[in-house]
Amino acid sequence: MGKKKKEKKVLSRLKRRYRLVILNDQTFEEKWSYRLTGINVLTAISGLAMVLIFIGVVLMSFTPLKQLIPEYPDSAFFEKMVKNAVRLDSIENELAVRDQYIRNLRHILIGDSRTKVEDVHDTVELYSDLDLKPSKDDSLLRRRVELDQQASITSPSKRKTADKISQMNFFPPVKGVVSNTFNHGSGHFGIDIVTEIASPIHAALSGTVISSSWSLKTGHTLQIQHSSNLISVYKHNESLIKEQGDVVSAGETIAFVGNTGEYSSGPHLHFELWHNGLPLNPQNYIDFE
Repeated sequence: MGKKKKEKKVLSRLKRRYRLVILNDQTFEEKWSYRLTGINVLTAISGLAMVLIFIGVVLMSFTPLKQLIPEYPDSAFFEKMVKNAVRLDSIENELAVRDQYIRNLRHILIGDSRTKVEDVHDTVELYSDLDLKPSKDDSLLRRRVELDQQASITSPSKRKTADKISQMNFFPPVKGVVSNTFNHGSGHFGIDIVTEIASPIHAALSGTVISSSWSLKTGHTLQIQHSSNLISVYKHNESLIKEQGDVVSAGETIAFVGNTGEYSSGPHLHFELWHNGLPLNPQNYIDFE
């Protein structure tokens, strides 16, 4: 009951009528008058406040006055934001291309010829019906290229390169029985040396480890970059003790003989030598027995 009385009292005050009068201060003559109530005053004040707020929002949203707000970003800031967004997008694309290039290079170095180009999904359906079997002309061309390569071995430059490599002091990675020899025609670009499992594997020459990884096909694999653009590859290891970027000396232990990877059928080391991107027969330079 008390609450209702207070509400009625406030409402009655708002409904009271008042008169706003302007008088001449000297003659007290009435110049202007206006009759109003409390409700009229509240309504007028509320309307005026809403109009002022609306005008302020419009001015701050559609005029340069918004830049007077503390910490409000200016046009130069927005331009930097756009440039940074474009640069970030370019960097992400460059990183994706670089990562894919590194993965493809790693596949090539470990002997896995499968490479992958990402983000080109439409080509799978576009070229799904292509006949990829080598034609007669393609086979003849391949044979001609092989004959040209064999003939070029006897050239002075090739003989000079071969003599230079033969003068290097190679350290046998392991001692054992060569179970599978080098065969370029069948795609076996190295030799398999059978020896006891967990035997230490030594670096054939001094150099820098460019890859220390594991793959499903070749297991634990290590590649070392030597001078004269020569690369040695060690596959199917039980474990690796060197990491990418390590500098090794000739004869230094780098891994242990194992039987890892799907291409391995027993404890052995698969060893390869590559010069200028072409495989070499390791038995021409190293005695493994």
